[in-house]
Amino acid sequence: MKIYGRVQLIAGINLIAYLAALYFSTGVHTGFKLDDNQLIGYMACGVLLSLLGISLAVKTMAKRKV
Repeated sequence: MKIYGRVQLIAGINLIAYLAALYFSTGVHTGFKLDDNQLIGYMACGVLLSLLGISLAVKTMAKRKV
């Protein structure tokens, strides 16, 4: 179970890094911007966020059963 937590931690760190890359790639003081070149990055962040949320929910349900 410790390895599972490490994988979740690494996925969370990667999500933060991806979001920071998308934020800073748009330029100075522009923030998040939906561009056709960045759409794949936003989709990847969405998939990673949903998978991380589902895995956290499954982990907490497994702890409740024990």
